[in-house]
Amino acid sequence: MYEVHPQGSNHSFHVYCDQEDEGGGWTLFQRRWDGSESFYRGWKAYKEGFGHLEGEHWLGNDKISAVTKQGQYLMRVTLEDWSNSTRYAEYSQFYVENEDKMYRVRVGSYYGNAGDSFPNSGSRFSTYDSDYDASMYHCAELRKAGWWYWDCTHANLNGIYYHGGDYEGGWNGHYYVYDGITWLSWKGYFYSLKSVTLKVRPENFNDRF
Repeated sequence: MYEVHPQGSNHSFHVYCDQEDEGGGWTLFQRRWDGSESFYRGWKAYKEGFGHLEGEHWLGNDKISAVTKQGQYLMRVTLEDWSNSTRYAEYSQFYVENEDKMYRVRVGSYYGNAGDSFPNSGSRFSTYDSDYDASMYHCAELRKAGWWYWDCTHANLNGIYYHGGDYEGGWNGHYYVYDGITWLSWKGYFYSLKSVTLKVRPENFNDRF
C-alpha cells in the first residue's frame, strides 16, 4: 500500500499499487476475487469507498476522480474466469469527473483481448438510491451494483459474486436481468467472473524510465 496526495486534493489517502503487471505503476480502484464484500451499495458508500485495500474494495469515486484528473491516465481491466483464463482491456484518456457531474466517466480508445464492453464515454455513475443512467429502467437496481450505466451497459463488474461461472438471470417483464460480474464481449451476460481488477496509471509511465 502507498499513501498518495493528488494535485489539487485537500488530503492524502492510501491506495493499493500493482508494481508487477506490465511494468507496474498501477493504482487499483476496484478488486473482486472472493465475494467477501457486497457491492450493492448506495451513493455515499461509492463516493467514499469501501472494503479493504488488500482485499475486495472500491477506492471511492472522490478519490478516483482526484487521481485521474491529474493528467492523462490509462485504465486497465483484468478479468479471470473460473477456469483461470485471463483477459484484459485497456482504455486511454480515462478520467472520472467530480460529484457535481455525477462522476461521469470519460474514456478514449480501446486495446486488449477481452473485447470492448466498457460503458460509453460520458456515462454517469448510478446506484440504487441515485439513478443517473440513460435507460427507462433503473439499471443499478436491476444489475444490483453501482456502476457507470448507460442503457444498462455491456459490463457489470460490481455485480453479485456468483461462484462457478454460469448463473441464471431473472425476467423483469421486459428483458432478462443479468446481475452477476459480467463482461459481455468475453463471457456473455450469464457468466459471472471469478476475479476482476480495475486500475490506472499515467499514460506516460513507461516514458519516465
